Amino acid sequence: MLNLKLTVKDNQLRRLESELRHLPDKAAALLAHGTNITMDHLERTVIDAITDTYTVDKELVEASISKRIATKANPTAQLRSYGPALRLRAFDHFPVRASKKTKPAIGVHVKIRKDSAGRPLRGTFIAQMKSGHIGVFARKDNARRRKAANKWGITSLGIKEPTGPAVPSMVSEVIKERQLEAKAAKLLEKNIDKIIDSLLW
Repeated sequence: MLNLKLTVKDNQLRRLESELRHLPDKAAALLAHGTNITMDHLERTVIDAITDTYTVDKELVEASISKRIATKANPTAQLRSYGPALRLRAFDHFPVRASKKTKPAIGVHVKIRKDSAGRPLRGTFIAQMKSGHIGVFARKDNARRRKAANKWGITSLGIKEPTGPAVPSMVSEVIKERQLEAKAAKLLEKNIDKIIDSLLW
């Protein structure tokens, strides 16, 4: 799980105040701006690392990453990942539509990582619910359910929707948080330099 916090250090604030003596009230706000630019870059880095490795839709990754911006009053920006395991439909799969030709004995072919050929998941099939939701499903089937079904004359045991990894799990696989923190510190310093240069020249 990603939980990265980026805070301007006191020496960075003092440095900017010294460089921008002619703008004494602007230093804190400009540092917050530099911090947010840095965090935007890190967010793109994380999202690109996930979508370069996994077949998951970019929009789903973006929805599972939250960002808190830095302000003049609170100079700490935060980037974190959250969310449950994603449904298999979020990843590459074939067939992509509900079809009577899909045989559960063969199953839906699912590819989660781009460096993998994927594989058919035996017993799975594509179906569309009355709500309109389309997903990759499998029959719920275990001894307890079969016993209950036989007792009450139920012919369908119901279905379940298998899931793949959650975004936080994918982040942990493709991102080393310490390396990201080191990158954040260097990038923030560069952004502070750019801010100073843009105001002094």
